[in-house]
Amino acid sequence: MMMQANGYMPEQFDMRPQQFLGDLSQGKGYEHWNGGGYGYDEPTPDLATALEATVNFMAPIPEEQHVHSACIHHLQQLARQVGPGWEVKAFGSAANGFLSRGADLDVTCYKGDIQDQDSQMALQELRFRFGPLLGQQPQFQVIQEVWSARVPIIKLRYMDIIDVDLSCHNPQALQNTHLLQAYSTLSPRIRELVLCVKCWAKAENVCGAPLGHLSSYAFAIMVIYFLQVEGTLNLPCLPVSSFSSQGSTFRADSSTWICQRPLVQLLTLFFHFYANKFAWGSE
Repeated sequence: MMMQANGYMPEQFDMRPQQFLGDLSQGKGYEHWNGGGYGYDEPTPDLATALEATVNFMAPIPEEQHVHSACIHHLQQLARQVGPGWEVKAFGSAANGFLSRGADLDVTCYKGDIQDQDSQMALQELRFRFGPLLGQQPQFQVIQEVWSARVPIIKLRYMDIIDVDLSCHNPQALQNTHLLQAYSTLSPRIRELVLCVKCWAKAENVCGAPLGHLSSYAFAIMVIYFLQVEGTLNLPCLPVSSFSSQGSTFRADSSTWICQRPLVQLLTLFFHFYANKFAWGSE
């Protein structure tokens, strides 16, 4: 097994689930199902143990987080070469509390005095200012330039370890990240459920916006919505107005949520909700 010059092995960051969660999407995993609501018996111990192991396995290892930090630091150095006032921040799972092992790193560069999303401006900045600088950096390999997307991006490979999507002037992504990060702090159960759903989606090859599927962000939103509207779960709705691209005015101690349900039950209820109760296309 070859080790990279930076001391890390790419295999450390590989997360390829072999088998699990498939039965849950079909309502299995419980001893009995009575068909008339949520008449579950106790979940089998093996399934509960497997889910716990899955959540633990999906947690990013410290080396991966160090590589993320190093990548952002290098991009910040590049931003300073572009000019004063430029900032670089991670968004998405790398910053919202739902990071899983092997996930891509989403990063946006922006000037603090520009609050609106402008695709044409972003395209010009990426293509003519950041692109040439990135081509001179040995740590970065430019994989693809996607100029026709609603949010233009440069796809990068950093230190031959992680994939990076670099966007520009993408404030809505930062606002969404702050909102999801606040939800992730309400209870560990939220993060656990999101990770299990994301892992199932990847294992079933139904995750990934470039392939026409729902994104990881969309699956996280689905989990939160389910917890808010289903039965007696009653996850609180956080005020969107408390979050912006600059951060959050939300106080973590102003909202609490306690969930006594085991993870395996929540996951099965999640699949049942979206298979049988959610009004697709109208809700």
